[in-house]
Amino acid sequence: MKLLTDTLQETRHAASQSVSSENSPRVGTLSDGHKPPAPVQAEVHKLVLFDLDHTLLPIDSDYAWGEFTTARGWTDPIEFKRKNEAFYAQYQAGVLDVHQYVRFATEALCRQGAANSIALREEFMTAVIHKNIHPQAL
Repeated sequence: MKLLTDTLQETRHAASQSVSSENSPRVGTLSDGHKPPAPVQAEVHKLVLFDLDHTLLPIDSDYAWGEFTTARGWTDPIEFKRKNEAFYAQYQAGVLDVHQYVRFATEALCRQGAANSIALREEFMTAVIHKNIHPQAL
């Protein structure tokens, strides 16, 4: 989560720098006689992320998704479990390489293609997520 927070802070800082008049070119003439380009106004969007696991959902949805795809034969159960546990240990130790993890976590989706992945996601939402939403969340 710290990596995500750091990334969001860096993005927010970069966006604020791009619209700051302090960093915008001065109005006038450049040494070559041309006028500088007008400052670019960046469009800033707010992003809200919320971790549903063990709050509104009494499960770890990422773990449940891995189990679900394995049960459907999309991953080798032994190999997937071994790698998933290794990534979880890295996460707990604060040394997770999020890029490696995302490659691992999306491997089966890439192999199966968009149509199959979307269909399985819908099945997962119905079979797992919807059945686990706390009534207080509704």
